[in-house]
Amino acid sequence: MELKHLGVRINSPLLEKLKDYCDDNDLNQSQVVRRALSQYLKEKNDALRKQSSAEGRPSRWICETQ
Repeated sequence: MELKHLGVRINSPLLEKLKDYCDDNDLNQSQVVRRALSQYLKEKNDALRKQSSAEGRPSRWICETQ
């Protein structure tokens, strides 16, 4: 797997919440963002699969997460 860099901008209150969460859970900010993105994409993929199954055609969602 080739690693790439991704930068994001977030507002100060959200950054403070992220820092607090990281401190409380002994994680770094990159770990939290990666896990959150992975979880979001998995949930989105699952929802699209259910929707597509109900419509009788396979999902076209291209992002598979673990």
